[in-house]
Amino acid sequence: GYRVVLTTSISTACVARKHKLVLINTTYAARPDHLRPGLKVENIRTTVINGFIAHEAGHVRHSPEEIPSKIHDIWNRIEDERLERLQVLDYGKDPINLQQCFDYLGDATLRNTFEMDTSSAVLNWRFAHDRKPITVSDPGLWSTIKPLVEEAWATSAERTVELAKEIYDLLNPEA
Repeated sequence: GYRVVLTTSISTACVARKHKLVLINTTYAARPDHLRPGLKVENIRTTVINGFIAHEAGHVRHSPEEIPSKIHDIWNRIEDERLERLQVLDYGKDPINLQQCFDYLGDATLRNTFEMDTSSAVLNWRFAHDRKPITVSDPGLWSTIKPLVEEAWATSAERTVELAKEIYDLLNPEA
């Protein structure tokens, strides 16, 4: 099994497969005015810990172990939504409401910011898509990238890596 370490030394959470270790920032929290309407969380710390454990377990269960470093950041931005959807399908509300945990973490990350550059939109669209539209600095580029991001949420792990390469190339045409 994996060992879970609660810490404040990282910004959110991560999994180190090689060491069978999950690190979770226990102070990660959203301001109440950043939460989507109707999202009620009784115990923030429990919601954060459960959400991050389920999220990182999703990487272990559903994500490839090795991703080329050049595309890793983009891949992680699109892979996170895919694996969270799979975790909700697998576990749903038993024994905890994973969708509620993931919604809370997303709202804490988004912080009611709906204007951003295209690279940030690749990450933040997963938090905003069911709340309200975002304004992106390069709408033309975003209109090409957005369908790729959304495709990644409902495809295979292998295809998500391919989509990350495509998105990387669109964001870095000179690379």
